[in-house]
Amino acid sequence: MKKSLNFVISMYVIAILVIGAVAGVIYYSQSRTKPIEMGFQLAAEKTCDSNNLKLIENKLQETQSDEQFLLLQFQHYLILKERIEECPEDPILILFFYSNKPEYVLGSKKQKEILLDIQEELGTRIKIYDINTNLDMVLVDYLKDLNKIQTYPTIVIEDQVYSGLTSKDILKQNLQSLKI
Repeated sequence: MKKSLNFVISMYVIAILVIGAVAGVIYYSQSRTKPIEMGFQLAAEKTCDSNNLKLIENKLQETQSDEQFLLLQFQHYLILKERIEECPEDPILILFFYSNKPEYVLGSKKQKEILLDIQEELGTRIKIYDINTNLDMVLVDYLKDLNKIQTYPTIVIEDQVYSGLTSKDILKQNLQSLKI
């Protein structure tokens, strides 16, 4: 129970950081998009209608900045995370930490391929959120600290951390034991 409460508090802190960072990115990029207002509207609705999240998903496809992409993606993650308990579709959210540094590139690419294969096999309930750890952002540092990320690639599925390249079989077995 205490771990769950700490997680909820952590998510609210992250949400505040995300909102502030999104505001800064929008201000400096002079973008005409309104992801903050959109996120507040979607969070306030608290419906299980997945079409509402299409607005953020469409903005993700239009985004050109890596920083703005990560912020919108994480906003999407937070909204889905909040709705998991209320909605019947019960998505499985995967945080995928990767690095473009030479010593981690090969493992990160292989892990991404494995995750995409699993997503294709198990369906759209699997939501993968890529976190580029090379971005110099408070949000990235906070997520790395929160999940005790020390190597790449690393995957986080429902508070379970998989460090280093993790096989498809191990991930599928653990995903199937969760909810699929």
